[in-house]
Amino acid sequence: MGNCLELGGEDMADKYEEELFSFLEDYADFLAHMVRDEQEKLSSLLSNSLPRIEAAIATAQANSKQMENFELSRSRLQEQAGYGGMTFSEMIENAPEEEQQSLQALLIRIQNYVETIQYSNTKAMKVARTNLLTINPEADLSGMSPAAAGSAYMKNRERRSDEGAVLRTKI
Repeated sequence: MGNCLELGGEDMADKYEEELFSFLEDYADFLAHMVRDEQEKLSSLLSNSLPRIEAAIATAQANSKQMENFELSRSRLQEQAGYGGMTFSEMIENAPEEEQQSLQALLIRIQNYVETIQYSNTKAMKVARTNLLTINPEADLSGMSPAAAGSAYMKNRERRSDEGAVLRTKI
């Protein structure tokens, strides 16, 4: 587990590790919530109901901010637990043996949520683009892409080296 012993002994390291693993469960629950919100966003765009679309956009913006907060907390907790800079797969390899199976299941769960969010977001962006072009065929939508929209979970978006490390895996 590396440098976490320097933080105050084995008990402190175990405390931080336990807190990190619990936090990752909460993060997965948040991503499950985001899956539902992304599906609602797509549904609202397909409905052409302006109040529904506005509500979905507000929810997406709130989720984006909440995702930023989760990432900041994850990074801090990961560092405190002695897993700083590691991918989720690397954390699993370095975790206590009794935690590895549940962490592997959690990683798969998170990966599935992220893939579903990406898929739903891509579909929603295509629908939004089509809707906008229907309203204004001359519109310049060249900058409108999921990555340009600032989605924290898009693969093509430039990242800082410490951003989103928990979702990058070496397979």
